[in-house]
Amino acid sequence: KITNDDLYDWDKVCALLAAQAPYWEPGTASGYHALTQGYLVGEVVRRITGRSLGTVFREEIVTDSTAYRLVHAEADFLPALSYNGSGPTINWNDVSPRAGLTYALGENKKTIARASYARYAGQLNPFEVTSASPVGGYYTYIAYRWNDLNRDGLAQKNEILTNLGPQYFNAIDPRNPTSLSSPNTIASDYHANRDDEFIGGIDHEVMPNLSVGGAYTFRRTNDWPSWNPRIGLTSADYTVAARPSVGSFSRTPQKWMRRGEAAFCRTGRTTIQPTAAWS
Repeated sequence: KITNDDLYDWDKVCALLAAQAPYWEPGTASGYHALTQGYLVGEVVRRITGRSLGTVFREEIVTDSTAYRLVHAEADFLPALSYNGSGPTINWNDVSPRAGLTYALGENKKTIARASYARYAGQLNPFEVTSASPVGGYYTYIAYRWNDLNRDGLAQKNEILTNLGPQYFNAIDPRNPTSLSSPNTIASDYHANRDDEFIGGIDHEVMPNLSVGGAYTFRRTNDWPSWNPRIGLTSADYTVAARPSVGSFSRTPQKWMRRGEAAFCRTGRTTIQPTAAWS
């Protein structure tokens, strides 16, 4: 088990990751390291260069001229925005009832039948809270196609193909980038996902101070929040990717991707698809 304090211990987290057995056979499937991706990438960089990822980025990638070009290219696309935190809210009140019943069988009352029901409500995730913020819960960006004319790997203003329009965007309305309301919407009936659990069992006293029993548990999850489509897109815009499977587990992933896109973020950085440069 890892604690919040452990996350501040770089060497410990990296050692735990190195010692952890793979969840599946390498090369057969992939997963997203939401909390540990920085350690995985940063430790690889540190072992190769002897420096932290931040130091390598600062000393070898970012210079005064590249920083100027990035900010200069972004200026007309993502103007500064001041937001006071107002906007739509989510009512996350829920009822989680519990009920149980036991009944003694036979004249000697040594056998007991029992049954119970419980409902559990899911937690409210950070993305769900911040998705309606005009400055974005994680980052705000508009992605355009671009043509790397000078082959420097950086998107300058004259290389952005604005005539093709935005390819996609997050937490911003490209038609009104200074709006204080987010283009993202929250369903009016949005509520916690719920688990309904039923347990039935029986216990029998074999001798004083010794009993045996068995139970069956049925649990079902309802209203799981698993579909967050981009505004303007439908399921028809997605195609089925390679179907990974491990043992009895398999899934059908969907993908929607276009190559050659430059993403402009309010964090002051420009990210480029590494396979996107051409003339």
